[in-house]
Amino acid sequence: MTVEAAANALLTQAVKKFLDDGGKKYSSNVLALVDALIVGIGGTAILYIVCEMPFDLKNIIFIVCMALAVWVSSMVSYDKVVGIIRQIAAIGEVKG
Repeated sequence: MTVEAAANALLTQAVKKFLDDGGKKYSSNVLALVDALIVGIGGTAILYIVCEMPFDLKNIIFIVCMALAVWVSSMVSYDKVVGIIRQIAAIGEVKG
C-alpha cells in the first residue's frame, strides 16, 4: 500500500500541475480519489494476477478497500514523499 500511496500522490501532483498549466479548475480531493481508484484498483488487481489469486467477492471487496486506503494515505503523503527525497539527496550531498 505504501508504494501505491506514493505513486498516487505523485500522479495526483503531476495531474494537478498539468491542469494548473492549462488553467482548469478542479477539486484536489476528488482528483486524488479518481487517481487512487485507478492506482489502488489497478495495482492490487495486478498483484492478484501475478500471485494467481482468485477474484472472488471477498478479494474484490478488498480491492475497493485498498483503493480507499490509498486515497486517504495519499492525500497527506505527497509532502512526506518530497521531504524524504530531499533528506536522501541531502545525505548524498554531505557524503559526496
